[in-house]
Amino acid sequence: MLCLAAVWVLRQYKAEMVLPVRAAGTVLIFFAVLGAAQPIVDMIKSLCEQSLPTAHGEILLSGLGITLLCALGAGICRDFGEIGLATALEGAGKIAVVLQALPLITEILGMTKELLS
Repeated sequence: MLCLAAVWVLRQYKAEMVLPVRAAGTVLIFFAVLGAAQPIVDMIKSLCEQSLPTAHGEILLSGLGITLLCALGAGICRDFGEIGLATALEGAGKIAVVLQALPLITEILGMTKELLS
């Protein structure tokens, strides 16, 4: 709410400062939520350790992290009017998630091949 109030006031008096304040507010909110979400991440890690091989849980969590960081970066790019850069960042994030998951995908395809043989 403080960021919103600052943006609203700055828009009237110093419009060129709106975008940096908005970007800073977005980053601060992201890290505040990230800190608050630590118990959720710990719970997901625990559940993954109980039901999945450790490598699979790590792949899932790192994919989630990549997705969140790319969404944050793309949002900031859009705030600055860089729609093309935001789209490119989202595409790069999708490719990074697929690259991160390649060992898992390979293992699943191998198991499928064994089952079909």
